[in-house]
This record gives sequence, structure tokens and C-alpha cells, in this order.
Amino acid sequence: MAIPKFNNVELVTHGAQELLGAAEPRLVLEHMPGLDGQFVQPHGRSGRDIIVTGVVAGGVNIDVDIAMAMFRTSMETLNDLADGRTVAGYHSANNTPFTNCVVKRVEPISRLIMDRTAERAYSFRQHVRWTIRQLSI
Repeated sequence: MAIPKFNNVELVTHGAQELLGAAEPRLVLEHMPGLDGQFVQPHGRSGRDIIVTGVVAGGVNIDVDIAMAMFRTSMETLNDLADGRTVAGYHSANNTPFTNCVVKRVEPISRLIMDRTAERAYSFRQHVRWTIRQLSI
């Protein structure tokens, strides 16, 4: 299984799971005075949300200060993708391409976990959730 990527940047390091939302219809609903019901004008399909969860890990088997600095830098880089302006391609964990996507948000869904791997050697990991919007289908 591949690592999901947005704009060629890996979103997680391992444990990726995806939930592909349904396409949303674009409709105009009108009410006419004195008539029951609604008039519906369909205008095709809109976008959908793609939810990606996984683990971001960093700083394997190195000093705690260096490991923490590396982890924070990688999280800042990932957070920069959620600017709401960058429209780019998303490649899913099974390498399916999705075009015209934007990152709505990235959020931690667990506390930061620090593992001591050896004397004065640590690694860090955190579970994250990405919400990606495919603007058009």
C-alpha cells in the first residue's frame, strides 16, 4: 500500500486509512406561492470530502532534542498544506489519483507519543486526520 500524497507531499508516514465521501449534488430549490412542493433544478455534481487518518512519525533512534525538532518541522510542513488556497492533486493509499483537491484542515487525533528506543534515543509519533476537498468530480 502506498503512502497518500497531496501535491507530492506525504501526508502520513504509516497506517493510512481513507474514507471517500459521496459526491454532492448541486441543486436549486424554488418554492412557488400558492403551490405545494418544490421545483428542483439539478446542476450536476459538486465535490466531495476525503478523510485521511494515519500516523506521522519522526526522529527514529536519535537524541530527544533533535527528534523533537525534526518532528515539529515535519508537522509545520504538513500544516502549511492546509492553507485553503493550494489546489493540487491527491494520490490515495492505493495510488488512485484525484484532481482539483484542496486541504481543508489537518488535526491531531491523539496526544504526541514519545517512545524511548534506547539510551538517549527517542522517536515521536502522532495520529492525525486530514480533511481534503475534491472540488469537482
